[in-house]
Amino acid sequence: MLNDKHTNQISMQTKFLQMLKERIPENLSLVDEIAETLDLSIDSAYRRIRGEKVLLLDEVVKLAQTYGISLETLSSPTTNESVTFSFKSLNEETFTFEEYLNSQLNHFSIINRVKNKEIIYAAKDLPAFYYYNIKELATFKLLVWKKSIMGLKSYEDVKYSVDMESDELLEIGKKCLEEYCKIPGSELWNEESVNSTLRQIEVYFEMGYFENPSDAHMLVDKFELMIKHIQKQAEKGKKFMLGETPNDFQIDYQMYYNEVVLCDNSILVSIESEKMLFLTHNTLNYLFINNKEYCELTYKWMKNLQKRSTLISSVSEKLRNQFFALVDKKIQQTREKLG
Repeated sequence: MLNDKHTNQISMQTKFLQMLKERIPENLSLVDEIAETLDLSIDSAYRRIRGEKVLLLDEVVKLAQTYGISLETLSSPTTNESVTFSFKSLNEETFTFEEYLNSQLNHFSIINRVKNKEIIYAAKDLPAFYYYNIKELATFKLLVWKKSIMGLKSYEDVKYSVDMESDELLEIGKKCLEEYCKIPGSELWNEESVNSTLRQIEVYFEMGYFENPSDAHMLVDKFELMIKHIQKQAEKGKKFMLGETPNDFQIDYQMYYNEVVLCDNSILVSIESEKMLFLTHNTLNYLFINNKEYCELTYKWMKNLQKRSTLISSVSEKLRNQFFALVDKKIQQTREKLG
């Protein structure tokens, strides 16, 4: 009985170490990473790799957290009808916006340690990372999220001003965007994807939530600048930061235009043979799901949606221009409403 238990432990450990190996860049060694992460000698790390010593629970947890491995994938039966997820809700005390952005940055940093990766963003709204390209826009969105979405008491009487947000928070957001730009992948857009931000500018203007009312017009100009940047990404088929010159060495980017289905801001990431899903809800919060069956189902749904959408990056110049003309029309309509 004890031998069977030990054999099962070693089998599980071998599976876990194989997953860990897939997460480690090719230029790094598995034994060195285990030794450094767990503060072990090289010999002790080798003994765990060879199965001569069983990994302790706290060692497994530390390695899993460091390299973004869900322990559910080690034990879930293939016919499992339930899906577990990890979740943390934004608030003023235990999970602040800074911690929220640092969590996203950590996820992206882990993803970028792996050679083979892909990200698919089903964008109901404009992907939030792009706002950090422009300080004024990022500051406005942070105010909307804190004041109107989270309903933070400290923001009840706060109005927008350009320099109201901390440079530290904006820098974390920009780092998230930089990491996002290192992950090859695609975005699924609808012409409705730009509506929420433009409407938020209109509403905040109408309700007097600007210290300087002319800032509403400035934000529309900045929003147009950001859209022009995204259009340039689509034209070149590359991801890059605002102000950079695109080149062949930058990460591939695909943009799809879907006229029928309104997406839900879900983000699916493929890493080697594993998939993970960030399922957005309540606007900002997300469920992190690593269930193999559920992620495969979502992946197939997204790929099927791509087949029924129009690829407007790198190719289809006429259709791409038509799409961004629709977006530009919405921007001009907002300018007219602001007067």
